[in-house]
Amino acid sequence: MQTSRLGYAVLSLGAAILAILVTASLAPRSYGQTAVTGALSGAVTDTSGAVVPNATVTIENTGTGAKRTVMTNGEGRYTASNLPPGAYTVTAAAQGFESQPMSFQVQVSTTTPGDVRVNPAGSKTVVEVTASTVPLLDTQNVALATTFTEQQIQDLPTPGGDVTTVAFTAPGIVVNAGGSYGNFSSNGLPGISNLFVLNGFDNQDPFLNLNNSGSSNLTLGQGEIAEASVIQNAYNSQYGRAAGATINYITKSGSNKFHGELDYN
Repeated sequence: MQTSRLGYAVLSLGAAILAILVTASLAPRSYGQTAVTGALSGAVTDTSGAVVPNATVTIENTGTGAKRTVMTNGEGRYTASNLPPGAYTVTAAAQGFESQPMSFQVQVSTTTPGDVRVNPAGSKTVVEVTASTVPLLDTQNVALATTFTEQQIQDLPTPGGDVTTVAFTAPGIVVNAGGSYGNFSSNGLPGISNLFVLNGFDNQDPFLNLNNSGSSNLTLGQGEIAEASVIQNAYNSQYGRAAGATINYITKSGSNKFHGELDYN
């Protein structure tokens, strides 16, 4: 009797493990962009539009020279996850095929489309795609994100050094006229429902959940920000800590070129 019960328990445990494995295999794929990184995802095709499986895709950060190599799958698609925001050059190669360098701009918390077309080896056709000619429509992420580049942040007015004003241009944002906590609301939610994130860490006053910025509490200025995003309707798990907007800041990092900034008032 005890042997039968033991055998039944073993069979039940095995069935449970099998169910977990099947569920995991059927779960949707999650492309790797986080609160501090982005991703590139696209297809490699030839001149006829046919996909090229097992192609080698090389992704190079033009600022630092860091390279990453990935392979396309049987459907000719590739994904490079957890990429620091910035400009990238992408090339693809397969047996008898090669591509010209193509330029893409990876933005924080966003999967950038990065389709590449290869030509027969020796062809001199040059095709260059930049972020300014291809709309950055993130079809892999359900969150509604409005992303701001370094230049856009520099061009936006920030009274008193309040860098949260980047959110004022995002759809669904209403600036508080006074008498309310926080300087803006998102889709009708109070300002204390917003979340401010700096390099992946919460950056706000624990009292009433307000942000640390502005002339009276300046902890970050325009000169330190490389990219920012205002994320709304955020169903992704990494943005599940607040009901309002998530304002995500990425600070500048070094590159292989010497550069500086001068601010004159």
